[in-house]
Amino acid sequence: MKIKHLVAGLILSSVLGAGVFAGVALGKDAESASEVKATDTYSGSVIIQKNDNDMKWDGCKLVAYLFDSSNNTWGTPVQNTSNKYQEYSWSGLAFEPETIIVLRVANDWSTANPWSCFCRTGNITIGEHDVIWMEGGATEGSGWGQYDVSATVKG
Repeated sequence: MKIKHLVAGLILSSVLGAGVFAGVALGKDAESASEVKATDTYSGSVIIQKNDNDMKWDGCKLVAYLFDSSNNTWGTPVQNTSNKYQEYSWSGLAFEPETIIVLRVANDWSTANPWSCFCRTGNITIGEHDVIWMEGGATEGSGWGQYDVSATVKG
């Protein structure tokens, strides 16, 4: 008998709770939902492999020119390191770049004279390869290349 009263009490509580919720929801002024559109931003990165000591000179910066068929922008200059490998990243772009040109530039580099550089690559399709290798005297036509990184873990 106690179980019947307990079950009946639970059912009654559920019905009353649902009624209160419905009353609050119906009593509230109708509000229209405003559309919130997220702004798409794009980011990515490549690994720069420095193939000689000139490329490893840490008294300069790396910068990239990123573009697609109708948009272009300069990435943020980053301090070059003396490491053989360095990641170059970009973020917050309003378009998804398809092509990148990497430059090694002076510390006082600016977009006022952007193509003044120590060395550079030619056009590289983003996503085809993970690593861009460069020599310290790379020009648009030589001294650089690209390849994929893949690792196999054997255990």
